[in-house]
Amino acid sequence: MDTLAPKLSFQQMNCLYQNKDDTADAYFQFDESGQVKRLSAHKIILAAGSSVFKAMFYGDPKEEGDVEIVDAASTAFGMFLQTIYQMHGNIDMENVGEVMRLADKYECNGVMQICASYLHPQVNVNNVCWVLDFALKYSFQKLEQCCAIMATLQPVGVLQSDAFAEMDHSALVHVLQLVENLLSQKIIFGSCIKWAKKSCEKQLIEATPGNLRIELGGSFSSIDFKQMSLGIFVEIQRLHPFFSFEEYVNIFEGIANAEKQRNQKEEIDDFDFSPSEFE
Repeated sequence: MDTLAPKLSFQQMNCLYQNKDDTADAYFQFDESGQVKRLSAHKIILAAGSSVFKAMFYGDPKEEGDVEIVDAASTAFGMFLQTIYQMHGNIDMENVGEVMRLADKYECNGVMQICASYLHPQVNVNNVCWVLDFALKYSFQKLEQCCAIMATLQPVGVLQSDAFAEMDHSALVHVLQLVENLLSQKIIFGSCIKWAKKSCEKQLIEATPGNLRIELGGSFSSIDFKQMSLGIFVEIQRLHPFFSFEEYVNIFEGIANAEKQRNQKEEIDDFDFSPSEFE
């Protein structure tokens, strides 16, 4: 009985969805390139899965007539409706993001959980930054942990992925915190510049050093320039003059002190002696 009941429930919901045009009482309308498309559903099913739909169809005042949808395509909204009916076999990496957005808007927690469960086994080095965006935005802790493991196991691949340049600033900060002790500051800096240039491109602004630094915001301060070699830092300053004179001097002195300490340590390590000399 424990395994039969969910199966029967799914079959019934499937039958209800497949034949919804016969019994539907909720309709959604889309204007796509001058053509009107219409999707049907059942108010009671939608209300059971969404507090927004419950207020829409059973609140005061009640929604009357077709509900006009202007912020989603009929295909994506149709997939969203299917998932409310527990029919989520067609969710894929192409549409899961839009389905999650709609689920968040209409407060469909069940659909959100289904999408998160789908994404969890799909995480790889190429899409981890994209998935992390959703995990952070919608507070999916298990999905966030999965992304964190991937980022720490393959930090170079993650920073080189196309998805790294596309993610939100909050996800950028999160990734940088995960890899800051795993990669050289030169690699981290180069990846940050790639992200900042993409951010400028999205906003149609010139990728000047000033704008790049503005886009990086607080994440710029997470780059430890003092851990770079003097040659690398001078090259960075030549290509990307981000720093004020005071910052430049401070970093220069920090690099010099760090190199001095490393040289002193190497001298100690190289000093060879026999314990008998001190007897």
